[in-house]
Amino acid sequence: MFLGFGLDAWITIVTVLGMFSILLFTKWRSDLVFLGAIGVLFVTGVLDAKDAFSGFSGTSVITVGVLFVVVAGLMHTGVLQCIVRYLLGTPSSYSKAVMRLMLPVAALSAFLSNTTVVTLFVGIVKMWAKKLGISPSKLLIPLSYASGMGGVCP
Repeated sequence: MFLGFGLDAWITIVTVLGMFSILLFTKWRSDLVFLGAIGVLFVTGVLDAKDAFSGFSGTSVITVGVLFVVVAGLMHTGVLQCIVRYLLGTPSSYSKAVMRLMLPVAALSAFLSNTTVVTLFVGIVKMWAKKLGISPSKLLIPLSYASGMGGVCP
């Protein structure tokens, strides 16, 4: 016991601080950093195998993983390029681009889960932003808001 915390608590604190430091000061992939942190907690005995990997069995995690596979398939078959070309087009201004994006996203998220719609549109928006010469973050934030707006429809 040190400062009221046991060894497991200190291992967890050091691991979390190390993880955040790595994320802030390096360009390592975040998924590898988080898996490494889980590995440290598992190897040191802070977490057992069931607790360490229980998050991967959640239905939302599995759904998002499957959707990324579907989106990759759509990208390689050219379907995403058709969506960009015909649904989103080439707007003349940033505000028109935001409107062209938000309307179909809000309409879809009224019937599908927000996570599903955002996962489907992330690749489309990145491709479209590159085509328009706009930073993807300027369109990904409106994408998030639009999916939230459509999600509140009955």
